[in-house]
Amino acid sequence: MITLDDGTVVEDEPAAADAHPAGARPFDRPAYAGKFRTLTEGIVTPAGQDRFLAAAERLAEATAPDLPSSPPIWGCRTSG
Repeated sequence: MITLDDGTVVEDEPAAADAHPAGARPFDRPAYAGKFRTLTEGIVTPAGQDRFLAAAERLAEATAPDLPSSPPIWGCRTSG
């Protein structure tokens, strides 16, 4: 237990984030994809988002030759 200067008492911390499988509101794959799309909107093109998500879905089966040797540009927009 920790008591802050303002008197607030912090007794415990969640063992897992809400979106974690053991959390209060676990995310499923569509929820993670939706959050990714929201966070990358205006930064990564929709086609780039699709490529990234498709690559992420294949990671479990991927072998080293399947993966790029350096991070690709997934369709980032630039302001130039």
